[in-house]
Amino acid sequence: MALISFCCSSAPWLPLPALLDHAAGYDGVELGVKPARFDAGQPVGFWSNNAALIASDGLEAALPATAAALAARNLRCALLSSYHDAADHAFHRRAAAAARALGCGLVRATVPGPAADARAQLAQLRREWAELARIGAGEGVRFVAELHDHTATPSAGTALRLLDCLDPGAVGVIWDIANTCGEGNEAIPLALSLLGPYLAHVHVKQRSYRVAEQPDRRLSRLAMDIVPLPGEGHVPWRAIGAALAAAGYAGWWSLEDFTRLEQGPSRLAADLAWARTTLP
Repeated sequence: MALISFCCSSAPWLPLPALLDHAAGYDGVELGVKPARFDAGQPVGFWSNNAALIASDGLEAALPATAAALAARNLRCALLSSYHDAADHAFHRRAAAAARALGCGLVRATVPGPAADARAQLAQLRREWAELARIGAGEGVRFVAELHDHTATPSAGTALRLLDCLDPGAVGVIWDIANTCGEGNEAIPLALSLLGPYLAHVHVKQRSYRVAEQPDRRLSRLAMDIVPLPGEGHVPWRAIGAALAAAGYAGWWSLEDFTRLEQGPSRLAADLAWARTTLP
């Protein structure tokens, strides 16, 4: 049975541990760490004023209560998702130690947007990720880059160019196939072959295609709206799940549903029911 977690970035309603009271049936949670603080006097949001994220400057102070809350609910930390750039090695030393304290083996570091000089940027990013690999080795954790549109790693191929000089036991990739729908789209067998041992974690969200009135910054008129997981969309999760299972993937499936904000934490149960009947 698939290991199912949800991303705190997409569950902004309540701070930990109160949010975890709504996580019955999940195997774990993907914790987010961001250099921002929650303001209870303002509306919550996915990308700003998210109550569930841990403030970067309070990371160490939050660890005892977070670990206790996870243990009390029989949940694991699937991934510690840093919103700090990979070049911020000082923060990622702290993040690696925090992940180890939570019994978590994966830490995300963000990848910047593409630079005008792609070759020079790649050389710089390789140096930064080599240092992350050294930091992770010291703490027994693995740093992972996410496939994300509008970054320097929108596809499996670009992620491999960044990481293939490094030990896949020290670094890896979050495969977010929904992020690659409009940029970085590769055939599923090709993407899995390229990633190979670097495949470390899977994000699960749904998108629906439409033709936009105006081209976006990639000069494309193909828009890809995020839509609810238990609904109609164009990302074929049953087929993707079967392909990953056939490839031997045994890691986390982390639900990242940026919809239905008005439903509050009750949305988590509906997403989990969908995942249990869709993913392998």
